[in-house]
Amino acid sequence: MGFGKAIEYIENIGIENIEKYLKQLTKYTINILKEKIKDIKIYSTENTCGIISFTIDNIHSHDIISILNLENISVRAGHHCAMPLHRYIDEVSTLRLSFGIYTTNEEIDYVVEKLVGIGEMFNGNI
Repeated sequence: MGFGKAIEYIENIGIENIEKYLKQLTKYTINILKEKIKDIKIYSTENTCGIISFTIDNIHSHDIISILNLENISVRAGHHCAMPLHRYIDEVSTLRLSFGIYTTNEEIDYVVEKLVGIGEMFNGNI
């Protein structure tokens, strides 16, 4: 019953509308991350739909999520079931932001603000 309602909800919004919104949100997020955090490496493209993987130089991803968790911000850190990719990009671990149709630009701005603060705490100036 719950799954059927979820499908109905998605159909009412329209899968094309969801994809368009998530791609817009992904592009917005990548641009603001690049603008605000100079030591960031982003492993997703602007055409990615709702998921951004990245690292910040000299800060382990698990340190970052530990601090974000204190702010009630859920971000994944680790290999994300893609160990061969992590060997290829020469990273021990990456961070992953995931969005949904309910995610707002204001929420993204808040996460980026916290990431900037973490960068300043670890790297001095970000």
